[in-house]
Amino acid sequence: MDAPFASLLKESTLADFKRAGVISAGLVFDMQGVQGRLLSDFLTVHAEGPNGQMPNLDLINVINNLAVYREGLQMKLDMATNILEWAWLGIIGQILETLGHFAAMINEGWKFGSPAFEYVQGAATLARSVMLQAFGVPTGVHGAFRDYQIDAVTVIMTFAQAHGGQVGSLLKFGRLVEGTIRSVNNLLEKFHQSFFLYFLAGPSRFVSVGIYTIPLMLLLVTLPLKAAAVCVQRTECSAQATETSSPLQASSIPVLPARNFTNWLFAVLTVCVIELWALTVTIFPPIANYLADTSELKVTVWGAYSSLSCLLCFMVLVWVSKLLGIPNSFGSSWTSLKASTLGLATIGVGIMSPINFAAALAGVIVLVPMCFLACPFRKQKGMFQFFLGLALCLFCTLLVSLFYTEQPKLTLAMLWEWVECQWKWGSATYLYLSLVHLPCSVLSMILLVCNPDK
Repeated sequence: MDAPFASLLKESTLADFKRAGVISAGLVFDMQGVQGRLLSDFLTVHAEGPNGQMPNLDLINVINNLAVYREGLQMKLDMATNILEWAWLGIIGQILETLGHFAAMINEGWKFGSPAFEYVQGAATLARSVMLQAFGVPTGVHGAFRDYQIDAVTVIMTFAQAHGGQVGSLLKFGRLVEGTIRSVNNLLEKFHQSFFLYFLAGPSRFVSVGIYTIPLMLLLVTLPLKAAAVCVQRTECSAQATETSSPLQASSIPVLPARNFTNWLFAVLTVCVIELWALTVTIFPPIANYLADTSELKVTVWGAYSSLSCLLCFMVLVWVSKLLGIPNSFGSSWTSLKASTLGLATIGVGIMSPINFAAALAGVIVLVPMCFLACPFRKQKGMFQFFLGLALCLFCTLLVSLFYTEQPKLTLAMLWEWVECQWKWGSATYLYLSLVHLPCSVLSMILLVCNPDK
């Protein structure tokens, strides 16, 4: 450090630095340089923060309006580029475009038609926005501002090869920065309440929370309804068994046998033990980080601990069932166990939805068919439900994985880097997968190997 600045810092005290007002917004600019293939300058905006938090939509609209309509720049968002190659999506876009033309012919006020490629690009942008929010990791340096509830975005500026040099482009970006700051300080922007919960479908298009809440609620409501149906079916079967064993008491009020209470107790205990096991697996990565050196070895140690501890939990549950006097523990209580699993999934998704709605929405697509169709192999139609649920889970997982912009080969090192990134940013997605999806998957596997009572 230079001597004048060092002496200035030594002579100054904390009282000399006056405090200003609150920070209204944050802008992070990144210069990508010159690309010869481009015809015009453009901006790329990254807005996703930790746990899927998004800035006020007004901030993105201000940047888009100033860049496009005043400076003549192009604004782009990240897209799932592999979706652009889907033929069936292009066919749907053409159908929607045709319907829009027919609607405009019937009534000029129904002009909602757009070109087919805009529908395809909007779907790719929307899918990418959902997945970036679901990951729970910021897409730029602006994520540090969200910890202090400050709206911030990262703007990446890319220059085209211009004959007059980059002076004109720098002037455009300078005017964009000035206009954005002036708009943020405007009183109309300060008192205007805009959206904070949305998915971006384009620079000037979005999907609000009132629309994408509907599919999550429709999927989530099936879980408690199925749990209630399982409980009612179990109660009716127990009542029929009681009437068959004692016909003289058919007219009296049926009383559930005491074994049902034991089965419910064992089912709840099983869910608690598996959830406790999932908690230990969740907090084990920092321990594995000290036990091993390479990423592959760390994942191996983590997987070995998870497998051995899961086997130990299963042995403990078998010992507890013998202690409670249940001869066929998992078989006689499989309906109670399934109802408890459905309840766990419902509670987990319900808690996750206000924290990171995108992660809850993407996770419930895989979670619902897995928990909904889980039943013992030896049960009637159990094999059919198993393969149906497996096919639905694989299809939903494949559908979610296709939303990646890039599809590299998954390795153990990449998995460990993702876990470390989740730990670093305190993402709730990691806890959601570890404490909801992992125990529900293990409980569903236990349901598959149950030997139900006849």
